[in-house]
Amino acid sequence: ASLPEEKSFLKLIQTPRVAEDAMAGAVRWGMEGQIPLAPDDMIYDFEEIHSRGSADDHRDAVVTAFPKEIVLPYVRAIKVAGLMPVALELESQAIIRAVALDLASPEAMIVLDMGRTRTSLIIVAGGAIIFTATIGIGGSVLEKSIAQGLGVDEAEAMRIKKEIGFSKTSHNGKLFAALLPSLSAIADELRRTITYYLDHAPHAHDAGNIITRILLSGGDASLYGLDTYLATETRLPVALVDPFAAWRESGGGSVPPLPYHEALAFTAAMGLALRGIRSY
Repeated sequence: ASLPEEKSFLKLIQTPRVAEDAMAGAVRWGMEGQIPLAPDDMIYDFEEIHSRGSADDHRDAVVTAFPKEIVLPYVRAIKVAGLMPVALELESQAIIRAVALDLASPEAMIVLDMGRTRTSLIIVAGGAIIFTATIGIGGSVLEKSIAQGLGVDEAEAMRIKKEIGFSKTSHNGKLFAALLPSLSAIADELRRTITYYLDHAPHAHDAGNIITRILLSGGDASLYGLDTYLATETRLPVALVDPFAAWRESGGGSVPPLPYHEALAFTAAMGLALRGIRSY
């Protein structure tokens, strides 16, 4: 199961080059002062970013931490449902597992996941997620903007969003004007995320020094015109993900007969299903 991205703490921790069996202790020591939670109040895990180059004098690990008060209710709910909790992880980890065919690639890219209530930005580089951010703009916000801008009810606003999208000419330009503030805010967050990476690019592990592309996932990522608009604003290639890319590569079986725009909403679910087949 995946945990809510906006409740997580994700940090890149540098440790001394200790032995493998001492890595957990080194990470725990390195977390002190980096994550604003008391050790007894959080549940965390880490993954090391492995270098394929020459030996370094340190190790880097990406730590993901959650407050216990967030994690334990999920565990209880899963058990009450008669299921056995095997693993809990960031939704972004599941998304990346589903869409990145080469998890060890040095390429640095951003996956933008637009859902019903929020949009998450995920930087993956050198085979690891190194940064996530979440903003409260999703499909429901776009529908409310359309309803207010065009004077229609929510059902009609949803139809317009799905069938027309981000059009400059529709409704005499009123649709474009209604959606522009929200999409502009997403573009601004993308630019800030790109700048963050440029200023804090990983210093080792073959990670690329620049963001090379942006991938769109999530139920509202198929909004007509969104990819073109974000490509114009960021001057980077922007494309929709294939939610079943890694599934096909793993030989997981037939792909469900879903329309493409609906399949985008199941990207995280596919990544969770792949956990038992493909190591992150």
